[in-house]
Amino acid sequence: TKDQLAALAKIYAGAHNPRTKAKILAGFTPGGEGEVGGWNRWIAGADGDIKQSLLYGFASNFFGQIVFADPAYDLKRFNFDSDMAMTDKKFACLFNSYEDDLSAFKARGGKLIQYHGWSDPAIPALDSVDYYQNVQSRMGPTGNFYRLFMAPGMLHCNGGPGPNMLATLPAITAWVEQNKAPDRIMATKFRNDDPLQPAERVRPLCAFPARAVWDGKGDQNNPQNYRCVAPQGK
Repeated sequence: TKDQLAALAKIYAGAHNPRTKAKILAGFTPGGEGEVGGWNRWIAGADGDIKQSLLYGFASNFFGQIVFADPAYDLKRFNFDSDMAMTDKKFACLFNSYEDDLSAFKARGGKLIQYHGWSDPAIPALDSVDYYQNVQSRMGPTGNFYRLFMAPGMLHCNGGPGPNMLATLPAITAWVEQNKAPDRIMATKFRNDDPLQPAERVRPLCAFPARAVWDGKGDQNNPQNYRCVAPQGK
C-alpha cells in the first residue's frame, strides 16, 4: 500500500530531524528484509507488531528507564530537537561511539579492524561507512592502523545469506605481531549457519572501499581467484 511504501522509504532513508531534516542516523540497506533473524526480529516485529521488535524494546527501555526514568514513557512523545540535545548532553560520553580523532590510539601503536554486515538489521551498515570516512577526513589515510571490512549478505554479526565467520583474529594478530596490514580477510559461510558443519563457500573480503572481484576464469569457490578492486578515484 501507499502507507507501507512510505514507511519502507523512511527505514531506508534513516532517522532525520523532522523539522531541520538534519541526519541523525543512517538508514538500513536493502537485503535483510525477509531473512530469518532479519527485519522481522529487529525492525518490524513478529506478525508485524513493532512492539515485539528488538529495536523498539531497546529504544523503549533506554529512553523510558535511563533517560526519562519513566517506565510508561511513550516513544511517540520524543522531541527530536530538545530531547535529542538533552540525551546527548547527559549520555553521549557513555554511549556514543562517533569520536573520529584516533590519534592517541594510533600513537601508542594500536591496530583496529572493524567489520559490518551490509544487511545488518540492528545497526545500519552505512553508519560504519560514515564513521570510517569521518576518521579519514579527520586524520587522512588510516591504512597503517585502521581498516574497515564490509560483509555482503551478513545480518547482525552473522546470519543471512552472507558469511557466518570472519578470520579477524589471525588478521589482527599478524598486523600487531608482524606488521602485516590486512588487505583482505577470509569470510566463511557454513552449512545451516553452524560452524561445526562443512563450509559452503569461502570468499575474501577486501579493505573498504575495495571489493573482491572474481577473475572470471578460475574456480569461484577458490578465494585465490579474487582480486581487490578499489572504486575509481579511491
